Amino acid sequence: MLFSGKWKIEHRFRTQSMFPGGGVYMSQASSLSSRRLIRLLVLCLGAGLMLPVSANVPDKPVERRHFEDAVVALEDDNLELFRQLAEKNRNYVLYPYLQYYELRKRVEQAEAKEIRGFLDKYRDLPFSSALRAQWLSHLAKTKNWSLYRQFYTDQVRNDLQCHHFTASLADTLSKKQLQQVLDRAEKQWLNGHKDRAECKPIFEALQSYGRITTALRWQRIELAMKVGNLKLAGQLSEPFGSRDKKLVRLWQEVYKKPEKLFTHREMRRNSLVKRKIAFHGIQRLAKRDVEAAGKLWNTAKRRFPFEKDQKLEMARFLALRAAYQSKPNALKLLKQLPQDVSDFSDKQLRARVALKHQNWTELMGAIKAMASVSKEAKWQYWQARAWEQLGQKDKAISQFERLATQTNYYGFLSADRVKKPYQITSEPLRRDEAALAMLRKDPGVQRTKELYALDRITEARREWNQVIAKLDENLTKLAALLAHDWQWHDNAILTVAKTGHRKDLNLRFPTPFRDLIYETAESYGLDPEWVYGVTRRESAFNTYARSSAGAMGLMQILPSTARIQSKSLGMAKPSYKDLFESERNIVLGSSYLNKMLQRFSGNQVVATAAYNAGPNRVSKWLPKDGDKVEADIWVDTIPYKETREYVRAVMAYAVIFEWRLNQTITPLHKRMENF
Repeated sequence: MLFSGKWKIEHRFRTQSMFPGGGVYMSQASSLSSRRLIRLLVLCLGAGLMLPVSANVPDKPVERRHFEDAVVALEDDNLELFRQLAEKNRNYVLYPYLQYYELRKRVEQAEAKEIRGFLDKYRDLPFSSALRAQWLSHLAKTKNWSLYRQFYTDQVRNDLQCHHFTASLADTLSKKQLQQVLDRAEKQWLNGHKDRAECKPIFEALQSYGRITTALRWQRIELAMKVGNLKLAGQLSEPFGSRDKKLVRLWQEVYKKPEKLFTHREMRRNSLVKRKIAFHGIQRLAKRDVEAAGKLWNTAKRRFPFEKDQKLEMARFLALRAAYQSKPNALKLLKQLPQDVSDFSDKQLRARVALKHQNWTELMGAIKAMASVSKEAKWQYWQARAWEQLGQKDKAISQFERLATQTNYYGFLSADRVKKPYQITSEPLRRDEAALAMLRKDPGVQRTKELYALDRITEARREWNQVIAKLDENLTKLAALLAHDWQWHDNAILTVAKTGHRKDLNLRFPTPFRDLIYETAESYGLDPEWVYGVTRRESAFNTYARSSAGAMGLMQILPSTARIQSKSLGMAKPSYKDLFESERNIVLGSSYLNKMLQRFSGNQVVATAAYNAGPNRVSKWLPKDGDKVEADIWVDTIPYKETREYVRAVMAYAVIFEWRLNQTITPLHKRMENF
């Protein structure tokens, strides 16, 4: 070969900015509407550029073409063309959406009668709630409180709730009705965050009716301090006298420097507020220095008469922080917690601390304290590992052999312990063709299918979720099969997960983008099943996935990471839209996975953890020089629950994808290197 696969991938992206016919450009163009593609062709031809033959767009049903062209016409304010095209689609299942788009565009000019008629007609369609919210916002803007009350239904949006309070006060209310409105508004006011402008009128009404008492102000100040909103706490204290204002300032100072809690003269005398200041300050200090917090707590207990519940709460808090900070006394503190204050998560943490120190006797005790241990493969596995270490070999082998029949992470680990082949079995969902035919006729399913085909994913998902909410478990399974038939893989995976059925491995572990993943994995020296495992865990193959942290696309790349990786690969700086393009996303994700693999000396487990939690954080979790830790122990003692679950899932998924790709199975003990 003249060039390696890696060179080909990088070269393709380096040249795409010069030649619009490059792979990424055209894969984006192929999803454009016919009208927009024509515009693109005209622009390219006008510039003297040629598009490759592979850019041909598959024929679409005429209704879809009319729908897309109607949407473009509406966006271009060509209402005459829009109406002509919409009329041609009057019998199309998505015709209501065209009506919605048009009404949404002119909602401020619409009459109440038209809005009401539309909402009544389409009350069961997902867009009705969005239109109602838009209409309510318009009514609030114009202060049409009478209509606002008529159209209002329970809303999630905080601003619309506050507008409803204002609208209610504008009406003639009985004394009882007024009290009910003020009670609800008081609950709205009682939070630790900045007030929204829309809520100001109703909060002023609370003040005028004498509902915001000093006690209520202190309650909100406490909420504000707990979320770190010191500015709001100060603003809330403005009506106070000098003594109470001084206490708020003291709380703010302790928040900033909790270690100096008892250097303040004001903390020499007991009061309810001072006890809260001390309690909150000690908890804040414990998050970064639990040992110093423990010493302060001993002083605080001597100085202030804390309630029994407060003492138990603080004991639990300090024990948990000691465990998270890997303090030597963590296990002792966790064991000392009374049973009535120690919940299941505390007991699991106690077990993980014992496991981290490889204290097998303590681990057995911690597992025994968890009544549900027999139901979880995780704790059954560690119980067997403990028996193994404590010389009870027969019991350990027997338990490992039982677990080895399971198709999951602990089943695979157990099979390795007793040198058994993996039991990977798939039980496909039963296809009931008659029931599937009925499901396909459901208007919501039909709208979902068309919206998905038109790449209107958000709207398709809203329709789908509304359909699924009405189905029983058997029909939900069939719906998952429908989504799988449409190759809407992430939705099929999420839908079948609602049923508890985990054994249809073809449905739960599809292999889309196979050529791309194989080529990219080869280019970066990665196992394709590992890349598949990461992608499955990150997005479940949702091309448009976006996390709350801003990670995007199939392999959930952060824009900052994408920029660094693109630069290192000689690619053009990616836009946000680029990260939703499957080819670019998989190349950037795989190159970053390769970077993590190289950084951590080829250790796939650590590289997987670093892909999820970041390399700097993971570096702090690695065993100290000279410490010997087996990989399964290291994974299950990762401090972050999300990362623990992530690594376990990716390792198990890699095995299943090897099976799906008809490859020879790599045992986990070979994939998971010991330290």
